[in-house]
Amino acid sequence: MWRCYGTKRTTGKEEFVFTYLLASSGDQTEVTLLGEIRGLTGLSKWFGKLMAGVFKKACAKDLDSLRDYLEKNKVASS
Repeated sequence: MWRCYGTKRTTGKEEFVFTYLLASSGDQTEVTLLGEIRGLTGLSKWFGKLMAGVFKKACAKDLDSLRDYLEKNKVASS
């Protein structure tokens, strides 16, 4: 598991937490990304719920890009 925290935002109140879960599956690695935005209040909380689908698509696209990069740049195992 690898966690990435981000707190530098325009309001300074949000906390973005991304947890990457790595699981071995034969000669492959399965990566699962769990994302959470903490500290949203008022209008930003409502807007955050409205944008959840957009964030999910963006995260899925990032994981696809990571997979493509890693597969393209494979290092021979010893």
